Amino acid sequence: MAFKKELPEWRSPGVEPSASKKTEGWKPGEKPPADWLNWSQNRTYEALKELQSHRHSGEDGDAEKIDSSGLAEGAATDAAIGNRTVDDTKVPAGNSGSPTSLFSWLAHMVKSVTGKSNWSTPPATTLEAANTHMNATAGVHGSTAAATANTLIQRDANSQASVGAPTAASHIARKQDVDAISGRVNGALPKDGSEAMTGNLTMRNNYPIFEMDNTNQTHKFKIINDGNGFWLEGTRKSDNVVTSRMRFDLTTGNLFVGNNNLKVWHEGNDGVGSGLDADLLAGKTLGLGANQIPYRDGSGKLGADIFQIVDTRNINAAPNQYTIGRYSEFKSGSVIGLAAEYWVLLETNRPWTDDSAGLTFQRAYGLSTGKTYTRRGETTAWHPWGEEWAGGYTPANKAGDTFTGTITMDNNKWIVMKGNDYKLIDFYNAAGARLGYIGMSDNNDVIMYNVITGKGFSLANDGHLYYSAYRVWHGGVDNTAPASSSYGSRVVRNTIISTAGPSGGQNGDIWVQYI
Repeated sequence: MAFKKELPEWRSPGVEPSASKKTEGWKPGEKPPADWLNWSQNRTYEALKELQSHRHSGEDGDAEKIDSSGLAEGAATDAAIGNRTVDDTKVPAGNSGSPTSLFSWLAHMVKSVTGKSNWSTPPATTLEAANTHMNATAGVHGSTAAATANTLIQRDANSQASVGAPTAASHIARKQDVDAISGRVNGALPKDGSEAMTGNLTMRNNYPIFEMDNTNQTHKFKIINDGNGFWLEGTRKSDNVVTSRMRFDLTTGNLFVGNNNLKVWHEGNDGVGSGLDADLLAGKTLGLGANQIPYRDGSGKLGADIFQIVDTRNINAAPNQYTIGRYSEFKSGSVIGLAAEYWVLLETNRPWTDDSAGLTFQRAYGLSTGKTYTRRGETTAWHPWGEEWAGGYTPANKAGDTFTGTITMDNNKWIVMKGNDYKLIDFYNAAGARLGYIGMSDNNDVIMYNVITGKGFSLANDGHLYYSAYRVWHGGVDNTAPASSSYGSRVVRNTIISTAGPSGGQNGDIWVQYI
């Protein structure tokens, strides 16, 4: 127990009385000497001091250490030890400590295991029940091997399980889904072009499209079969707008160009109802003014304001500042963004009052370097100038008669097909029927042929364009009709418009004299 009173400190040692005096003690009326009293009080102080400092440590000067053998049986009762209060917030700090610390640490660990807010709160389950649940292999949380909605997947005795039909890209694919495409995968060419194409390129669907996209250009080229005809389209990649188009009608065999489907006339489709009639002038008079038809003068020259070159050297007009038509202008190269050219001849083509019918295009002829440049414009802005190709080509990568790599067209490159026979691109419908082809014959004729109608166009090696057996007229050939006094079929005739009366010419000419 703890000592509460302070020691009666007395440090003067005094003188110890004799043995006889210690035996006889004090006599009545005797006055003890001071040294004897000092000895007695000092001896009392030293004894009490020794008693308070007495310990059972087993060390020198101390009594033997008290162990369990020194305690009486049942001496360490709960009452003797007293109550202890645990604190389950205390985190264990070691393997030794006071009973209160040890009990608190144990309570903290119990709370950590149960997951409850207090160590004495019963857990949701027992360790035995948790162990049984962890070792279960069937029916856990309603799991099943069948394709049942809102249940856990469980493998069956064959380590297999079923799932529903996938509807999103992240869903599990079933064996029947994989088998459905395995044949196509096994028969497909690798994307990197490491294997050669050994057969025809065939596209079978309701709207087959063959597309060529040059990554360095602003437009891409498509060949389309819509079931009624073949389309050759140029599409601007930035907004997917078709800027150029040519269509071959499978039903009528006619050829159309432009987004407005303008029909191309030839020997086989001119005449009444074709939209082309050389005998009508649409109510317009001859002349060089507005709303008049230009004509050749007495020297044979054709004059009109549209062929004049206007000096606008210091003006860089926006696309929407041009009205519909074609313009020729004399420009300073630096004004329109061509620093390499001191002077240029600029041609502008504006198809419509706005961009709904197509872009506005310009071609500049450099009068300093002899180079030609083009650019296109939209509304108020022009795109950068591009220098036109000056010639030369690089053949596509090939080995023998088959391609070994991806067909890639870079700037100013060509697709070249070589051989001793026809070189064709075939077109088929969804049912597999051949509809037509584009290519070159062994006579070096460029052909676009409709298998359904048995008609087509060919650019022959004689320089003429033919529709089936009919030669198509254009400005480069047949500008003079053959002499004949009678015609058994429709042919081009020479027409002379003059203020003078008929003179010279040949049989079959038409002479128009005006006053």
